[in-house]
Amino acid sequence: MKEDYAHKSILRTSDFILTIIIVVGGLVEYFFIWHWSLPINVCLRTILGIVLLLFGISLIVKSKSELDKAQQPSEPGKPTTQIIQTGIYAITRNPTYFGCAVLLLGLGITFNFFTWAIGSLLALILMHVFLVLPEEKYLSAKFPEEFSEYKNKVRRWM
Repeated sequence: MKEDYAHKSILRTSDFILTIIIVVGGLVEYFFIWHWSLPINVCLRTILGIVLLLFGISLIVKSKSELDKAQQPSEPGKPTTQIIQTGIYAITRNPTYFGCAVLLLGLGITFNFFTWAIGSLLALILMHVFLVLPEEKYLSAKFPEEFSEYKNKVRRWM
C-alpha cells in the first residue's frame, strides 16, 4: 500500500457530492417547471421532512463527534489511525454518508423538491462507489483482522 489514506481530494467527499446534488437539483427545480408533491397534507409533509432532516443532521454530528473524540481526521489525504467502533459507529459503518442522504431526502420532502428527494438515492450510490468502496479497500489493507471483525459485527448502512 503506497498511499496511507483512502481519499486524497476534496472531490471525493460526502460534502462535495451533497453540494453538487443540491446545486444541480435546485437549478433543475428552478429552471424547469417540475412540481412534485407527496400526496399528503402540506403540514404533515413538512413535519416528515423536518424529522428526516434533523435525523440526518444528528447522524452527521454524532459521527463527527466520535471522530473528534478519537482524534481521527476525516479530511481527505489524512491517514486513518484506528477503526472507531463506539457510539454511532457501533450501529452503522457509514453514519456520515447515510446522514447526508437522509438530510437530502428531508430537504427534498420539506421544500417539495423532487430532484433533492430522488437525489438522496443518487447520493447514496455515488458515496458507495466513490467513498465507501475505496475506504473499505484501504481499511481492509491497513487493518485486515480488525476491519474484517468490524464488518462482520456492524452493517454498512443502517
